[in-house]
Amino acid sequence: MTNSPTVSQTDRESSDYASTTSAAALAQVIRKATRVLLLTHSKPDGDAVGSVVALRRALEQCGVRADILLMGPIDQALLAVLEGEPVRRLEREGPPPEEPDLIMLVDTGSWSQVEALRAWLVPRMARIVGVDHHRRGDAIAALRLVDWSCASTTQALMPLLKALEVRISAELATPLFMGLATDTGWFRFSSADAAVLRLASELLGAGAAKDWLFATLEQNARPSRLSLTARALASIEFVDPVGGGRIAVMTLSRDDFAETGGGSEDTGGVVNEPLVIREVRASILLSQHEAGVTRVSFRSKPDLIAPDGRMLEPGLDVNELAARFGGGGHVQAAGARIAAELDEARKTVMAEIRGKRDRE
Repeated sequence: MTNSPTVSQTDRESSDYASTTSAAALAQVIRKATRVLLLTHSKPDGDAVGSVVALRRALEQCGVRADILLMGPIDQALLAVLEGEPVRRLEREGPPPEEPDLIMLVDTGSWSQVEALRAWLVPRMARIVGVDHHRRGDAIAALRLVDWSCASTTQALMPLLKALEVRISAELATPLFMGLATDTGWFRFSSADAAVLRLASELLGAGAAKDWLFATLEQNARPSRLSLTARALASIEFVDPVGGGRIAVMTLSRDDFAETGGGSEDTGGVVNEPLVIREVRASILLSQHEAGVTRVSFRSKPDLIAPDGRMLEPGLDVNELAARFGGGGHVQAAGARIAAELDEARKTVMAEIRGKRDRE
């Protein structure tokens, strides 16, 4: 792996996955809609759920009917946030029977993250608009707002909500705050910059239920979460690629899930556990829930800079590593899916890390 590079403005401008419209123009498109379907990536996280809930409530203020369609497993804690929302689950109910005149895809632009709905989406691509903050994506939505500088998609939504002239009530501030807090590790990550903290303050001032969110999302795990964490840590292997920066690699097998009674919804945050070790600069968790497919989660620490500006420890760009397996995300947090059994996928990932030696 390489040290985490700073993304230059030139890099940003040359990216194919970038904004193709403005917040004001997208707001005009939305105002003309009468029925909107809100989508996000499979296995939605706090930012994905916060984004669709916030959008639904904002569109309701605008007199636009919006429904939410979610796919993949959902963490039990997030279900409490979704309570009372008009949510349709793809696995149980399939796509909506009524045709939406606009489809909003948020917190992703990658086909790999909406694969279960791809056949349904392709003939409707002319009606898809997107809002995202990730660096990599596909041309699913012709009209999209993509802001890499945002720490969460809920932050990227703010210019659109302003253009729609919605009121940031407590009901709206809570899901917006949820996306901001969860995607910054409750403001621990380097992405929690001054702009993030100003927005957090604004949302708290509007009545965001911070304490309820923290208790619901961070103190609501099942016992199987601890069992899976123990098994992941027991599998840990430390790798030292050329260039420095120890990497922790862990696995969770189908047997681990079956024997603990846990599911993928119980693994949130497990990948972060090795990062408490000083020497560890990045952590990787490979988990398998179905035959022939392994999910890979990547996390890393940012550059460690002393108060006097000296570089103490360089960060690692896990987004670049995830991209080698067809995935992506952020410099410090990314994911991918490998079409292989767990043991084979682990060997592939380890070889990619160690194989860097031959290219340095």
